Amino acid sequence: MKKKPYRRRRYFLPHTSQPRLLLAAISIFVVLMLITGAILLLIANRDLTESYFSAHLAIKNVQQLLLPALVLANLGGLLLGTALLVLYTHRVAGPAYRLCLILKQVGEGDLRQKVTFRRGDSLQELAAAANVMIDGARLRIAQLQRQLAQLQAAWEQLEGQIPAGQAREQAADAIAGLESVLAQYRIGQEEKDHL
Repeated sequence: MKKKPYRRRRYFLPHTSQPRLLLAAISIFVVLMLITGAILLLIANRDLTESYFSAHLAIKNVQQLLLPALVLANLGGLLLGTALLVLYTHRVAGPAYRLCLILKQVGEGDLRQKVTFRRGDSLQELAAAANVMIDGARLRIAQLQRQLAQLQAAWEQLEGQIPAGQAREQAADAIAGLESVLAQYRIGQEEKDHL
């Protein structure tokens, strides 16, 4: 059975960082439009004619002057816009990169991690969700470690009473395997104190 593709139902998510991202991107474009418009206004605000007879010559010269100015204004706007977008997208890409690094460490078993971003960075709700996930995994691993300790204590009491054989070896191997798997996880000291 094929899994249905995920389709977006809502494109605007008001209670996330999307409105702030949109506002910043629109602000960058508005600033670029204002700068480009101001440059064109300064260039186009020249006296076109000194006299009635030289009007055609002056218009031709302003037209020739306007095209390079338009190209320069657009190139300047493109460079400024690129710089502003790089600075702004860092507020998104930086937290995403940091989150990836932290989640890789969590995937390797280090559950002592906590996702924190700088104030003003985007994706704060993602950091909060990742912290809830990490905290939940840490608590579950701590519970498993407590249950393993109880199982080991019970096994030590019963081990002498169970005759040697395949069942006894399988139980000992299962406990050792569980101990090995749980040893791969590193949790905080407060969870260890409860063990």
